[in-house]
Amino acid sequence: MKKLTLFSFFLSLVVCAAVFNLKSQVNALNTHISETRLAIADAEQSLHVLRAEWAHVSQPEFLQYLVDNHTTLSPLEAQQFASVETLPTQTVASATENTPLLQQTASVDSIQPWEFAEKAPIR
Repeated sequence: MKKLTLFSFFLSLVVCAAVFNLKSQVNALNTHISETRLAIADAEQSLHVLRAEWAHVSQPEFLQYLVDNHTTLSPLEAQQFASVETLPTQTVASATENTPLLQQTASVDSIQPWEFAEKAPIR
């Protein structure tokens, strides 16, 4: 009988220690949950502020105000466009001669598909 009492006493000590350990783990997890909820609330508040700020800065009137007061841009005029004829021609230095690039390449109409396949390198 004495052994059974001693065994049950030590068993109850072990169970009490396990319950205490479990209680401290639960308290730590509750603290972590509370901190996480506070962090989520702070993030939601920051997100709310950022959305409000984005709604303000993305308004067309505000963007136009920024463009008018902080840039020197103006609409394009017809004189600012160039025609193809006024552009300088570029040349490619070949091994045999220096001819303009347009003279070195053939037009699309003069190449047939089977000729292109014959000239194309095989990889």
